[in-house]
Amino acid sequence: MTWWTEWASRPSARKGVMIPVEDLPKLEASSDAGFRSVYEYSDAAAKEIQAAGTSKNFARFEQHSSTLFIDLDNGEKDLLRLRQWIGDSKARADLYTSGSKGYHAHIAIVPMLGSNVPTSQAHFAAGLGIEVDPSLYRPGSLIALPGRLHAKTKKRKTLVESIHGQPIEIPLIEAQPKLDFSKYTESEGTLQQVLQEMYCLASSPPKNGNRYQSLSWLAKLGCKAGITPYAMFNFLQELNKTWMNPKPQDELERAIKDGYHLT
Repeated sequence: MTWWTEWASRPSARKGVMIPVEDLPKLEASSDAGFRSVYEYSDAAAKEIQAAGTSKNFARFEQHSSTLFIDLDNGEKDLLRLRQWIGDSKARADLYTSGSKGYHAHIAIVPMLGSNVPTSQAHFAAGLGIEVDPSLYRPGSLIALPGRLHAKTKKRKTLVESIHGQPIEIPLIEAQPKLDFSKYTESEGTLQQVLQEMYCLASSPPKNGNRYQSLSWLAKLGCKAGITPYAMFNFLQELNKTWMNPKPQDELERAIKDGYHLT
């Protein structure tokens, strides 16, 4: 079975370019390795993504993963704590500098496959007691490949240490049931995407600074799915309550206005 990952030279240049995971070492040896999708996809999904030429709506596909990626933004203190956990767990891992102030960990895991792999990994990473970037655990997220040249510092993502051990097993959380909306709307796929995105944003909150963008994107999906602005506003309120530092109501209203093109 060949698994495929999306590749992009930078996050803003995504065009649904899919490459076999086995070809990644060639990119890592290049002058600037770029980025890969955190999760991997089947032959059929890769063909559909490639044909569409876009990285949108990855949530409709099952995700495969044999690596738990962890993004640490708080420097060496959290790296040392993670290094201790890896040693105690007898896990196999590679630790990298990100090219900036942070670090990345690539931890070998027993392969996972399903629609709820990102949420399962988000819950597992949150339980480590280390501040990690939760936005990584969403369908379609990207992570820098080893050898990637940081745009600002001009430093590469560089291997710090390889730790010998065994793949760890991450419990797969049971996926939420997929509801049938076909009798209510012709936009069933888009409505299902709204619910999936809301579930992902509740279980893996975006970073501060990215939350308004997430709310606005959800509002645009809601408009496309035929959800009324009032109903979508209530959805955003419920989502907002799950975040540690909720956005003020006026920003939710602004997201609705942007998403529904209201004046």
